[in-house]
Amino acid sequence: MIGWTAIANMPVMNRRLRWSLIATAVVLVLMCAGGIYAVTWTVTRAKGLAEASNTVESYLHAIENENWDTAYEHLCAGYRARWSKDAYLQLQSEPQPDWTRHDIDDAPIRRTLNGKPAWRFKVRLHAAGGLTHDWVLDLIEEDANWKVCAPNLEVP
Repeated sequence: MIGWTAIANMPVMNRRLRWSLIATAVVLVLMCAGGIYAVTWTVTRAKGLAEASNTVESYLHAIENENWDTAYEHLCAGYRARWSKDAYLQLQSEPQPDWTRHDIDDAPIRRTLNGKPAWRFKVRLHAAGGLTHDWVLDLIEEDANWKVCAPNLEVP
């Protein structure tokens, strides 16, 4: 086994080469670790956005089709605690516009809501008579599912 004295007695060129190779190896390992982290972070974020987008689409289709049971299931626990399912269905029985289609802004915003990862979507509902309703929907992750939990949620 070679000790520090043997390294100290090596020619200067061999020591420089050895330390250069060690430093290069350390830098390469750190760069690879950083690259793996960046790819993992990006894939996780993209997966979350895709799942949140699917939830927004499903929620808006439920509203357009007046499928209030499905719409209610897409609400976060805070809103489901505030409105029982019966109260929500009663609210939906009141006259409202005939929503026919929707548009979703192509630039959802990633944020944190009450310490939980969230996405904010801007949507526009269109009614048969030309009426439109702009809406901001926040989605938070609850039990590995994305739920609609918008601030000041006005249920159309």
